Amino acid sequence: MTAVIKRGLRQAGLAVFAAALMLAGPLGAPASAQAETPTEFLQEFSNTALTQLTGDDLSQAEREARFGTLLEEGFDVPAVSQFILARFWRSASEQERADFIEVFKDYLAQRFLPLFGGARDAELRFGGSQPLQGRDDLFEVPVTFSPPGGGEPVRTIWRVRGQSADFKILDVRAEGVSLAVTLRDEYSSVIRQQGSVTGLVQELRRLIDSGQVRPVNQQG
Repeated sequence: MTAVIKRGLRQAGLAVFAAALMLAGPLGAPASAQAETPTEFLQEFSNTALTQLTGDDLSQAEREARFGTLLEEGFDVPAVSQFILARFWRSASEQERADFIEVFKDYLAQRFLPLFGGARDAELRFGGSQPLQGRDDLFEVPVTFSPPGGGEPVRTIWRVRGQSADFKILDVRAEGVSLAVTLRDEYSSVIRQQGSVTGLVQELRRLIDSGQVRPVNQQG
């Protein structure tokens, strides 16, 4: 079971790193308060992410608390959780759903936060948003970033839902790899092995408590 989840982390590595660069927003108010388009919304995220989460005077506890708040402000966490659990969401109890959402946020914090330290000099280029499926509330926004140190540019696509001043992120794809789809496939495999959503929650909690969700070069 551990191997299954770790394999998913490696497969989604690019998408995870792309998400880590931009997963933040202004403290104290929704990040999208002034954004009129999905592109502006993501630009606000990128403009504030590093200053909010990489200050030298921040304790780890404060950093994690900020991350959790910003995650809820910028992402539609219940919708993402429902997508990831797929058919298992429908059969899960309300308590199992709540427990999964809580452990999923902790998983994201342990996986993403260590990556911010290496993202200070990344260069981001934003494209215009494109509506999907003839809808006026679902968009894809291309974002290309060049990693610090002159690495190869990484092309990402962000899926955003909402309208002016009320945008939420649903997924990010990097080089064709969807973070949400990858996690859905890997988590579904664990649920089938464990027999329930509660089993997945317990396995994720074990990995988090033992520090195994951190990026490879951050693990002790």
